Amino acid sequence: MQTDATILDCARLVRAGYAEMPGLKLTERQIQRPWCLDAALCDAVIASLMAGRFLRQMRGDAYVRPFRIAKGPGRTACGIFRGDVAGPALSQPVSEQGLMGFVEPRSV
Repeated sequence: MQTDATILDCARLVRAGYAEMPGLKLTERQIQRPWCLDAALCDAVIASLMAGRFLRQMRGDAYVRPFRIAKGPGRTACGIFRGDVAGPALSQPVSEQGLMGFVEPRSV
């Protein structure tokens, strides 16, 4: 039996893996291997990530991140919502903070 903390910790690891490798497409069995998840824990992690709309299931039982078009406040140029990657959301708007935390030079 998995606790909520275990599911949350494993979901953070899987989120970080998907955030680190854009375009990653894995089946449930492929998700189990790198993060050493048993079938029940993997099901719970996937359900959690799908409920949070971080993953979606494609045909053929593969799981991918949904692509978001960069429009509106709080989105980066590559279409990722701030806070999608593991860890806290960016504290400043993307225009000030810059993509991936690097500060962009300001025009004079």
